[in-house]
Amino acid sequence: MTNAAKYGALSVPEGQVAVTWSLHEGEEGHQRLDLSWVERGGPPVAPPTRKGFGSRLIERQLPMEFDGSAVIAYAPTGVTCRLEIPLTTLGWVGQEAVEGGARHDVASRTPRAAG
Repeated sequence: MTNAAKYGALSVPEGQVAVTWSLHEGEEGHQRLDLSWVERGGPPVAPPTRKGFGSRLIERQLPMEFDGSAVIAYAPTGVTCRLEIPLTTLGWVGQEAVEGGARHDVASRTPRAAG
């Protein structure tokens, strides 16, 4: 949002950002969230010479932490970001492996039996 306002589509009156999302049936019966950010009508875009903190966070952490995917594209007509995130009930894909099979009650953070 900050970069769009400073340098991208939202830095000019005619610029626009479309944010759309949808849920789809994913692997192993989990739903998947697909989120799309598309900028149009702003100044011409060129790929950055270096990735900032936000871009690195989106492109590296999302796949690692949530088993999802993130693609940021710098087309001359505007930046696009597409995210795919598998959803689970009160957790994330791979949580049980990280926590050694124990799941935690979100309200109290006390361990409870997996299952």
